[in-house]
Amino acid sequence: MTQASLPTQDATAQDRSATVDGSGSRQSTAADEFDYDYRPVPALVPVALFCGLASLASFIFLSAIVLGVAGQVISLVALRRIRRSDGTLTGTGLSLLALGLCVVIPLAGVGFQMYEYQDELPDGYRRVNFPREISAKEFVIKDGKRELHQDVKPLNGQAIFIKGYMYQTKEAEGLRRFVLLKDNGECCFGGDPKPYDMIGVQMQDSKKVDSMEGLVAVAGILRANPAAKPGTPVYILEGNFFSKARTAF
Repeated sequence: MTQASLPTQDATAQDRSATVDGSGSRQSTAADEFDYDYRPVPALVPVALFCGLASLASFIFLSAIVLGVAGQVISLVALRRIRRSDGTLTGTGLSLLALGLCVVIPLAGVGFQMYEYQDELPDGYRRVNFPREISAKEFVIKDGKRELHQDVKPLNGQAIFIKGYMYQTKEAEGLRRFVLLKDNGECCFGGDPKPYDMIGVQMQDSKKVDSMEGLVAVAGILRANPAAKPGTPVYILEGNFFSKARTAF
């Protein structure tokens, strides 16, 4: 009696990897289904997530809300592509997450900055924008004499709150006097500020401050002397308050 031959190793492996129907055709396997179920995530999705996280900078820089707006657009485009892909793309959840981040974070950042803007103003002081309300007005020459611009005259003798950049000198600590400039191009890169681009600050009541880089805020009484000699600030601020600026505007 002839013994039945044992199935070969190749046949056994074939039986494990495929199922043959009655017609002899090979049916799909688990491996085939795994390959077929893989669906890529559009490249726009991680970009939108990055924009959402990067918009955290809106808590410091108001202009960073642009990242949030860009992220919203990218998220919506990604969602549209996924929905039109007939199931060949995935990532709807991540796209919605990115969209949420790009909406919530910039709104929270703007709200925080607006609160800081209102809260940073000391009581009894008027907020003055240095570049727009003083520097841009320059001076008026009348009968050969220098005079204040008509929009600046009302500020003379008023308690104001103003922001600018400290002119960098060798002394960095315990300053009773310093020069406040309208922008950091003049203070930090060898600029030659015009008389209307700088304010001499004289701290009152023996107050002393340390030199700071970046935008600072000063409050005090503004004095103006249009007849000041060349190289001498026309504007003098009798400072009563000094700090790092809490907002950039």
